[in-house]
Amino acid sequence: MKTKLITFLIIFTVLFSKINFAQSFTKYTPSNSGMIGSNVNCGAFDKQGNIWISTWNSGSNAILTKFDGINWTNFIVPTNIIPLNSYFTSIAVDNLNNKWLGSPGNALIKFDGANWTRYDTVAGMIQNFNVSALGVDYQNNLWVCSGSNIAKFNGANWTIFNINGWNIRQIASCQEGAHTVWFTTPDSVLRYSGGIWTTYKSSNTGITKFGSTSIAIDNNNHIWIPDYFFDYDTLRLFEYDGINWKVHYDTIQNLSLTTTKDVNSILIDEFNNKILPVVDINFCVYTTYKDTIFINHPFLASSNIAGFYVGRYSQIDSMGNIWAFCANLGLWKLNCFPPGTPTSIIGPTTVSKGQGLVTYKVPPVEFASSYVWTFPNGFVGTSTTDSITVNIGNIAVSGNITVCGHSRCSNGSAATLNVTVTPMGIDEEYLSLLNIRIYPNPAKDKLTIETNLNSKISYVIENLLGQKIYSSFVTNKATIDVSFYPKGIYILKLNTDKGIVIKKFVKE
Repeated sequence: MKTKLITFLIIFTVLFSKINFAQSFTKYTPSNSGMIGSNVNCGAFDKQGNIWISTWNSGSNAILTKFDGINWTNFIVPTNIIPLNSYFTSIAVDNLNNKWLGSPGNALIKFDGANWTRYDTVAGMIQNFNVSALGVDYQNNLWVCSGSNIAKFNGANWTIFNINGWNIRQIASCQEGAHTVWFTTPDSVLRYSGGIWTTYKSSNTGITKFGSTSIAIDNNNHIWIPDYFFDYDTLRLFEYDGINWKVHYDTIQNLSLTTTKDVNSILIDEFNNKILPVVDINFCVYTTYKDTIFINHPFLASSNIAGFYVGRYSQIDSMGNIWAFCANLGLWKLNCFPPGTPTSIIGPTTVSKGQGLVTYKVPPVEFASSYVWTFPNGFVGTSTTDSITVNIGNIAVSGNITVCGHSRCSNGSAATLNVTVTPMGIDEEYLSLLNIRIYPNPAKDKLTIETNLNSKISYVIENLLGQKIYSSFVTNKATIDVSFYPKGIYILKLNTDKGIVIKKFVKE
């Protein structure tokens, strides 16, 4: 089912330049971009893929900046909307492209692209808007967490929930049959579904010190939250499958054990990898939870990153790039992982016109969600997986087979295999003279080859991937032990002085 992560909280981004995968990053500041605010606190994407960020300069107006990947547009926030030296800490964009901005101690602000609207309070709220988190759900409702209240706005009416919503850090929305919205706090997780609120805490999950400041929902609608604080070197990652909570443990090695570590964000990419930064004043760790295995990348802090703890609300865009909002260090884009290059294409390099079905495949490619195959004329077949079976027709020609990995980021580099297509035609009279027979077909234990010629003919047996299984010679008659062959279809190629004769047999 489709899921959506509405906002992300604090992420430590200096480590992005040091990830093992040679992943590149771009850093945007006023000195190298069109943004005019030097401090970047939060951001969100609109439906067109533009990123909107909150920036500010000390002693100046707050600034809302749009970046479309090429152009920067800065909107100065009037002082009657938000005072000088103020800034926003959360942004959400609804389906009408309204930008909703939250500022602790100030108000809720809406910007429609031309006009600013300020919401100081709403009837039924216990106190003024002191916004700690914003989100827009799948039904285009705006959710505002403020003080001891959670408010829902459907574009016309407000609904107030007085459920002690203080200190809510993040909001996520997903479809679970009934409309569902999740909220996190440092000591609990709240779930709103079908009009019913459920609170998960240590007392009803069986997990000690349960809670988080961040949340993500994967492609299977499982909920993932990292432990906010943890002692020494064991990280806990909590998973909820719709019925039960589970704890995944990771031991982070080679780090100081004398301080408490913080995990303030979690991202999930298109491959369902869980990406977590672990932050401390003395070090940081980039941890990926991939296929039930934690992969840790520790980096010691240096004087220019020690204590850096101010990035907020990072997000993944439609291309798989991670964007992080890093206060006085600017806006950072961690470029997506392009698919790797296939190591090889496995399959026959020599085929014959009219041969029929042949299979080619590649070993799985890292960061590839699908595959793009190309073939010479006369090879017919389609596949987006790492394996393809093509029909080699009578008009097939020699040429290159190529395949590359594909992700929402880009296509990777292609692997190439040159294939030679031999003529189909061996004179019918000569074929009749040869009278090549193979039996029994299907075969269980033995396969017999018979010809009418007294001369020696070489032959090779291949599987559908073109891998040679056996080769030898036949004069009139030969019997082959195939008892140990895996079940499947095999190709027998006999090399006569007038061309290759191809026969197929089945191993039962």
